[in-house]
Amino acid sequence: MWKPRRSSVSREIRAIRKSLSSIVRALDRLAPVLEAAAYLLVLNIGIELLLEDLWHIKLNDAQKFIVSAGTLGLTLLYGRSTALQRIGRYLTWLKRVLGVVSLLFLWTLKPIGWFFGGFVGVTRVLAVLFATRIRLVRDARRVSRDVSNPETK
Repeated sequence: MWKPRRSSVSREIRAIRKSLSSIVRALDRLAPVLEAAAYLLVLNIGIELLLEDLWHIKLNDAQKFIVSAGTLGLTLLYGRSTALQRIGRYLTWLKRVLGVVSLLFLWTLKPIGWFFGGFVGVTRVLAVLFATRIRLVRDARRVSRDVSNPETK
C-alpha cells in the first residue's frame, strides 16, 4: 500500500498557505476597488434588463461576459491609475446629479409603496376576519349538531 511521504505533504501545505496568504493580501489591497466594481456590475445588469425590456436588445453570453470583464478591468485600472483618479475627482458633480435623480425616484415611488403596503395590510385584516368567521361558523355548527344529537356522545 502506497503512503505519501510526510515531507512532500508538509511542503504542499506550506505552498498552499503561502499562496493563500498572497491572495488574501491582494484582496485586502483591492477591496475598495472591488466593492465599486460590484456596484457597477449591478448597474450593468440593470442596463441590460432595460435594453431587453424597452428596446428588445438581447445580449448573448459572450457579450455579457465581455461587458462584465471590461467593467471589472476598467475598475481595477481606475483603482491603480492616479491620472484616472484625478479625472474622476472632476466628475463629483455627476455623483451629486445621480444622487438627486435617485432621490426623485425614491420620492416618486414611496407613495406607491404606501398604497401597496396599505392594500396588503387591508388584505391581511380581511383574511383574518374571514378565517375567524369561518372557524366560528364551523364551531357553531358542531355545537348545534352535538346539542341536537346527544346520543352520539
